Amino acid sequence: MDWKGIPVMAVGKVDRLRQSRVDDGIYSWETKTTSGSVRNYSEQTRPNHQITMYKWAVQELLGISVTGGILDVIHVPDRKVNGKFPDGIDDDKDFGRFETRRSPTDVDEFLFDLRLATERYLSLRDSGLRRWHRNAPTACFMFGGCHYRPICSTNLLESVIKTKFKVERWEPWRGIVGDHSKSE
Repeated sequence: MDWKGIPVMAVGKVDRLRQSRVDDGIYSWETKTTSGSVRNYSEQTRPNHQITMYKWAVQELLGISVTGGILDVIHVPDRKVNGKFPDGIDDDKDFGRFETRRSPTDVDEFLFDLRLATERYLSLRDSGLRRWHRNAPTACFMFGGCHYRPICSTNLLESVIKTKFKVERWEPWRGIVGDHSKSE
């Protein structure tokens, strides 16, 4: 989308794409870690906009229809003692692989939510108010927690942000192989 003539990008990185020998479908493969159980993680894949975004992005950028997503999930428990797992690693409980698929409706819902979140954020940013729309507080802890939780608690107080965080312009395209933006 664009915001008042300025392009807005959704940024992510697909771990890999693979073609199935069984059904010839193209699958996005993701490796995920969880401190919870593999079973609980598997139940949180829908809705999961990251996986849905990959289906949409591969179609948009490469013109390839993605059949589904394969998730390799690794349980990273906090049961280490002196850097080692005293009980060993449990192959059945600590590793899992499962498939998830997205319908055209899932993609439409993702795009709706993405546009709404983007418009809310940019509207507030442009208003000059030093705050933003917050989802239900439980969203801060779902699916492994929000990466922005540490900055969210500052309420964007400039003195706190400058003390605790490195503030710089975000340029996700920098460092990409074939990036020619440095010559501009």
